[in-house]
Amino acid sequence: MTTLEKATELANAIKNDPLLIEYQAARAAYEASPELKTKMTEYNAQRAILGQEFSKEVEEQSPELLDMVRHRMDELASEIAAMPEYRDFSAAQLKVTDLMNAINAEIQRVVFGIDPSAECTHDCSSCHANCGGH
Repeated sequence: MTTLEKATELANAIKNDPLLIEYQAARAAYEASPELKTKMTEYNAQRAILGQEFSKEVEEQSPELLDMVRHRMDELASEIAAMPEYRDFSAAQLKVTDLMNAINAEIQRVVFGIDPSAECTHDCSSCHANCGGH
């Protein structure tokens, strides 16, 4: 079996992992929620308004508009974060990211003799992209 064939085998194992199955279900629910779509669309529109206002010279900006938009964005962010579809999808994404980081760390360890967790400072801001330690 070639290396590429082994990679395909690994990819299929990952695709069929319970974490990926959970992720796909959470993603489908996230994408199917009309209420979540509406809130996300409004949030992005508010963010665009904020960006447009900030692109103006300071003296041309409307403090009232900025306050109103920020307040609405905060409300929407809280509402979105409280929705089960959003929470479930975010949690599933995090699990998949952790799995992929662990797989990549194992590949780095075996192929290059690099063990990212051996030098773990437990301060993720000092870490490189392939860190597998937590």
